[in-house]
Amino acid sequence: MKYLFYLYSILLLFSCKEKDIFNTPELVVDIEIIHEYNYVNVLNRLHNAVKYDLDYGDGTKIIADTTLHNLSLGVIINWDGKHYYKKDGNYTITLTGYDKNGKSKTVSKQIVINYVTQKTPIADFSIELLDDGVVKMKNLSKNYSSLEIGTSVGNWGYNTKVENPTFIFDMNGKYTIQLSANGAFFDHKAVEIDIKNTPNRELGYFKGEWLGKQIDVSESFDHQTVTEYMDIAGANRYLLLKNTFYRDTNSIEIINFKVRTDSLKTNEMKYEQIKSKFKLGIQNSDDWAVSFYLPLVSSKKKSIEILEIKEVPQRKIIPEMFDKAFWITYKINADFESYGKIDGILKVRYLIY
Repeated sequence: MKYLFYLYSILLLFSCKEKDIFNTPELVVDIEIIHEYNYVNVLNRLHNAVKYDLDYGDGTKIIADTTLHNLSLGVIINWDGKHYYKKDGNYTITLTGYDKNGKSKTVSKQIVINYVTQKTPIADFSIELLDDGVVKMKNLSKNYSSLEIGTSVGNWGYNTKVENPTFIFDMNGKYTIQLSANGAFFDHKAVEIDIKNTPNRELGYFKGEWLGKQIDVSESFDHQTVTEYMDIAGANRYLLLKNTFYRDTNSIEIINFKVRTDSLKTNEMKYEQIKSKFKLGIQNSDDWAVSFYLPLVSSKKKSIEILEIKEVPQRKIIPEMFDKAFWITYKINADFESYGKIDGILKVRYLIY
């Protein structure tokens, strides 16, 4: 009887161990994929997994440990964020989960990416160099929703909304013509051209005292006079007319507060209004600002006199530019205190665009 009891105990012990071995929690691995455009969101569904590997099929792999998650329910649901594919093609997304005993289970799903080729803009154009500084540009871009086209002009640049613009340059030099094609993505192309056949034009200049030195400097291709329309935000939004004369690393800018061009619908209207604001003689200094770079310093005391106003024909650097401009010759005396004075004759050109 005693021996029967021992035999029963041994059989019971082995029975329990065998039951524990075969009752290891089941490893469950599944994925849900949300696929839009050229990216996917992968939702991993793991049961009784301590770690997993996620392979997007394009060489990108994620290895993650799930032991930091709340395992009270034994289920891990983990978003791995957006993954973007750079090329179109067929991809297999594979998730492998591992339980605490090292056992693994793998599931895979296939997706097709055909968005990149369809939606990636290609920025391209051709240019034709003609006589007298004329350059024709032809847009050859693809898959774009909008374009940004422009050219650099020495120290400044102009943008155009015309899709196939003709640039009529008015100074010899190396210009950059650029095009940005925008859509779901972005592409850019820039080409440098060397213009050598423009007719000679009049040049702006400054003669006189420049911060303690006597100078006589004319504008050049790399340092041209620049006309800007400054957008001033506020209760009454308007544009200020600003012109800058560049010399080396320094420049002088003159701003007229009385010229407001925001409501003018045509270049001709803008031209007539701006021209009407310039009168010969000594100006009211409160209507003007005079500053120089670098650094930006505004004069505390200034005297401004207009000596000459001259209208001239203007080559249309971009199609939107008006075919007339005018030169203003100023006599300026501006005191910048510890920096010195700018006292001399400044001649600058005003462009309408």
